[in-house]
Amino acid sequence: MKISAELAKELNLGEKSVQAALDLINDNNTIPFIARYRKEQTGNMSDDDLRTLYARYLALKSLEEKRKKLKENSRTWKSIMKTWPRPLKEPRP
Repeated sequence: MKISAELAKELNLGEKSVQAALDLINDNNTIPFIARYRKEQTGNMSDDDLRTLYARYLALKSLEEKRKKLKENSRTWKSIMKTWPRPLKEPRP
């Protein structure tokens, strides 16, 4: 699922407003600047709303990066196991 859609659902905000706020934050605009001068783009989000949005965004982004890394490591492990030599005899009980 797209992070902005997940955030909009969690925080009960419009997806376009969330995406606009994230774009502004990712463009290195500060939260007070966005709250004061970009209200029309963010659907009148307050400083607190933007800070909550940004904190949750960082958490979800970190989680997504960990998922990708885990999936990548899983593929690597599977390819290693396919080439791993099999024992000649079954181990004794």
